[in-house]
Amino acid sequence: MRALIAGAGIISAIGQGVGQTLTSLKSLDHGARFDQRYVSASNILSPVAEVKYSNEELAAMAGAPENWPRTALLGMIATREAVSGFPGLLEGTRSGLISAGTVGGMDRTEAFFREFRKNKQKGRLRDVVHHECGSVTELIAGGLGINTLVTTHQHSLFLIFQFHQPGFEADQPGVPGCRTCRGRRCINFLYLQGIQLSYDS
Repeated sequence: MRALIAGAGIISAIGQGVGQTLTSLKSLDHGARFDQRYVSASNILSPVAEVKYSNEELAAMAGAPENWPRTALLGMIATREAVSGFPGLLEGTRSGLISAGTVGGMDRTEAFFREFRKNKQKGRLRDVVHHECGSVTELIAGGLGINTLVTTHQHSLFLIFQFHQPGFEADQPGVPGCRTCRGRRCINFLYLQGIQLSYDS
């Protein structure tokens, strides 16, 4: 049996969608910029590639609630594009979602601790319920109606594609015929500043 790649989707600092991204790559636009908001704990200013959409804009594009983690919104947009060429593909099909990445709902967790560190009576617990990577995968799978196989691999960037191997293995009993594989790599203030976060600035 062969595995066929039927579609692709992406949203990144250099484009929304495969078309824009390919155009940016051909023009050698890397999307990385120096931004004073992203300074490491060692006071090092590093170039950062940022998707220049607010969470509200991403939610509208994804057709999802605004309180979803940013990684879930980005993942939904890219995954929808990947299956957009085949309307109804996931309806009535044994489908699966295989996801790999390093960041779950960390941005919402940061929002929680920004208030909680100042006042232990502040902060909304709903901001931390999707902290781990698997929860983000479940949000995307639920939004797409995928429920046969949903799995998450949390690893560093160089291992992400290795863990998509199950998506390309030959059909086996119990393995969905339509498998959507996705990966994400994001940074946040925790990466830059370590565990001693400062929200005073």
